Amino acid sequence: MVLKLTGNHIPRVGSALPPGAGRPGSGATRPLSAPVHVFKGTLKPHVKPNPTHPTLAKTVRSDKQGRYRVPLPPGVYTVVAEIKGKLYLNLHRSDGNWATITVHPGQWATWNIRDTSEAAF
Repeated sequence: MVLKLTGNHIPRVGSALPPGAGRPGSGATRPLSAPVHVFKGTLKPHVKPNPTHPTLAKTVRSDKQGRYRVPLPPGVYTVVAEIKGKLYLNLHRSDGNWATITVHPGQWATWNIRDTSEAAF
């Protein structure tokens, strides 16, 4: 899914809750229809979408519920959303590349992209 988070997502502490427990903040989460770009392998973050990028495998669009599905052969992929004309993923690996997902033979994998550019945590 592709989701847009806005507002305050900092957990609130309440006296009726056990110590250390918090209620969700007052922020909102809504589905987002956006282009989703799938690249083969690992990828360094870059901003501009390029339909001729050498590792671009597929581009699809999430529906109005934010859902998307991309049939892929087994392998490692970088999956990012295009938000306001720029590639976006708020997950990174320790080597500075965007986070990746591994597709295993005969299985579907789940990959949620959360646009947190207008949210506080």
